[in-house]
Amino acid sequence: METHRTLKTLLLLRHAQALDGSSHMADHDRPLSHRGRLQAEAVARYLERQGLKPHLILASAAERARATARAVAGAGDDVTELWSLYGAGPAVMVEVLRELPGDAACVLVVAHNPGLEELVQQLTGQRVGLSPATLIRVSLPLERWRDLASGSRGRLEEAWRADAI
Repeated sequence: METHRTLKTLLLLRHAQALDGSSHMADHDRPLSHRGRLQAEAVARYLERQGLKPHLILASAAERARATARAVAGAGDDVTELWSLYGAGPAVMVEVLRELPGDAACVLVVAHNPGLEELVQQLTGQRVGLSPATLIRVSLPLERWRDLASGSRGRLEEAWRADAI
């Protein structure tokens, strides 16, 4: 059996719990709830305990995703906010990832369902439900992000939910 050396790690994080939508607030403006802030902090602690340090952090431009990414990033880490990730499906996410510099070994994407669940299934062949603040780690046998394609096959290494703590 041939083994592949895993060269890239993709972390996918569904944003933490947001306040319920209301008629006076646009969906993309919904902030994190108190529980969501605690979930995002728990994800940050988990990543630190696991020694998972993303080289790049990409977030949907929706307030709840940006706030989750900022909480996870911590001091000194930049978060790149992209409107293209707001409500994006797997094809858009793959295109965003293909544009990343090749030297970024570990990338975190903070975005939304159903796009994240669909991307996990597309890359790993496994269905995983992503409740708020669920973190997925996928290993990809890629040398460069530009080699990622919709048919790329990665390995689902773990699924972790902040509420599981």
